[in-house]
Amino acid sequence: MTKLLTIFGAGPGLGLSVAHRFGREGYEVALVARNEQRLLEHVRTLGSAGVKAHAFTADLTDPASALGALTTIQRTLGKVDVLFYSATGALEHVARPADVSLDNLRPLLDQIVLTPVALTHQALPDLVERGGGALFSYGGSALVPTPEMANVGISMSALRYHALALHRELAPRGVYVGGLAITAFIENTPAALALASAMPNVPVVSPDSLAESLWTQFAERLDPDGIAPRPIAG
Repeated sequence: MTKLLTIFGAGPGLGLSVAHRFGREGYEVALVARNEQRLLEHVRTLGSAGVKAHAFTADLTDPASALGALTTIQRTLGKVDVLFYSATGALEHVARPADVSLDNLRPLLDQIVLTPVALTHQALPDLVERGGGALFSYGGSALVPTPEMANVGISMSALRYHALALHRELAPRGVYVGGLAITAFIENTPAALALASAMPNVPVVSPDSLAESLWTQFAERLDPDGIAPRPIAG
């Protein structure tokens, strides 16, 4: 039986690496993002590596758009085994604590909280039936207050709470829900390029290593509150 992985926020970094990693385990992959041309390039790249992939467009800042894509995926490809959500929020909305406002918080809440909550709710019957899981990635601001991106941290902290609470409820039913807090910049991503000079002490990590962490976390049903890279013991 073919297993289906859906990736919401399927960019050229972590999203593509996760697609490759799960694809090596026999998963078929549905890629969801706004840029159709880039998605089709990812489909070709994955196909050349032997991974069957499909492209679906949606605006993740709009929960209704994302849910529409998931409905299409379920109708055309079948039941979802794993849902992975990786959308960090638009950099133009980043604000320091004293500058957080409804205007710069609402777009992040839509993209980082409301959309993944809605997607998980819709996919839940599939995940329970197939003993699958939901995975999320979020930045280190979900763990530690980060003044440079206070409104992002508010949103990511809420998503982390949802993932951990959902895991406690669903683990007895055979569903794994977990998150990976990424305490580094991912190589060659917009965030790394835009913020590295302002935050020079933040390390850089490869997306492939993060994808490996997510796969291990899911496959071995490890602590749902993952961190990558792991702190070095003193």
